[in-house]
Parts: sequence; C-alpha cells; structure tokens
Amino acid sequence: MTAHFVIRIEVPPIDIRVHGGHEHVLDRILDSIHSLKETIVASNAELTAQLNAAADQADKSKAEIIAKVATLTQTVTDLEAVIAAGGGDPPPDLVAAVERVKTATQALDDLNPDAP
Repeated sequence: MTAHFVIRIEVPPIDIRVHGGHEHVLDRILDSIHSLKETIVASNAELTAQLNAAADQADKSKAEIIAKVATLTQTVTDLEAVIAAGGGDPPPDLVAAVERVKTATQALDDLNPDAP
C-alpha cells in the first residue's frame, strides 16, 4: 500500500505544494529543500560579508578624507600666518590660491557632519 502525503511550504514569495504517494519522491523533495536552505544560508553569509567589506571601505575613506581636510586646514592657517607676517600686501595670485584652498577645504569639511 502506498502512503499518500501532502507537503506545503510557504515562504513568500515561494509556495511549494506537493501531492504524492511514493516515498522516494518525498526523499527527493526533502533533499531539494535542504539544498535550497543551504544555498539561502550561503547567499546570506556572502551578502553579509560584502556589506561589511563595503562598510569597512567607507569607514577607511571617511577617515582618510577627515585627515586630508585637517591637513589642508592647517596648511591654510600656516599660509595665512606667513602672509600676515610678510608685511605689505601679498601677491594677488597667492591670496586667490589661499582663498581657493579654503573654499575647497570647507566644501570637503561640509561633506562630513561634525561629531556631537
């Protein structure tokens, strides 16, 4: 006598329904479900690793940008001190270059919110 069975698996958007009467079919279905589960778990682990790698890269880039902004800010401060100590009027192209660097530095600094 052949046993009849009904299997229903619902994992939105997947809905698997199997009706049968042969145990070997059930074994194949269970093997397929197990294989699918392993694939899903592996995919989740891979996605998690990729997301963590991207976050690490973003953190590294942020730290590098913050360091560069600090260096540029100090350079501008140093140049302004040299200009002020020079007595007299600095060349207009030097003043324009300093202003350009200050503007670029501020734009970079504005990309990253200040820590509370």
